[in-house]
Amino acid sequence: MSFDYPANWETFTVPPSSTHFQVITYLSTQGLSDHCDRLPNLISCERMPVGHLGLDGVFVDWSANSFFGAEFDPSRGIPLRVGGRRATLEHVDAGESCHSIGADRALRMRTDEWAPDNWNTMTACLRGPDLDYLQAQIEAMLDSVEWHR
Repeated sequence: MSFDYPANWETFTVPPSSTHFQVITYLSTQGLSDHCDRLPNLISCERMPVGHLGLDGVFVDWSANSFFGAEFDPSRGIPLRVGGRRATLEHVDAGESCHSIGADRALRMRTDEWAPDNWNTMTACLRGPDLDYLQAQIEAMLDSVEWHR
């Protein structure tokens, strides 16, 4: 996949850590680092790859997911198309992970399945004060997505 994002955002891709969930990439206005401890036969990913969002900060997590029996629910959030695929975008509770880095708003995009029981998710943690501008940047990124498989 490919997509456009603001030039001042950093990217970071980590090695695989799960058979059901694979981070595609992280993006942020802040510095990013590997959030996993890697030992022989053990990978533990307990931290966020960003410490704390500054004002008008963004953290984005793109992932590929695979779970047997998972179903796309087109009624969850705003329906849209991402790279030609059906998707939804919803405001979600910022939860512990987004709150822990100082986010005021969280967005989640989920695609329809691209193969049986496989889909993509984008989660964005946003810290204000200009939340509407930051959300517009996320929506522009989603508008630019192209899938290459």
